[in-house]
Amino acid sequence: MRGSLQSALSRLIQLLETRLGAALIDNHSKNPIHLTIASQALLPNALEHRYVYRTTVSRA
Repeated sequence: MRGSLQSALSRLIQLLETRLGAALIDNHSKNPIHLTIASQALLPNALEHRYVYRTTVSRA
């Protein structure tokens, strides 16, 4: 099960990278994972969207 979750997550990240046209994870570092400058720039916006989504869903 863990392998399939990791595979699905990898595919999701690849899809996001393709749509954004930028790498999100530094593939040269294995442990710990390092975010690229592009993903660091996107992170605050993504967290804000997550917060808005969660607060909206919890009110429904």
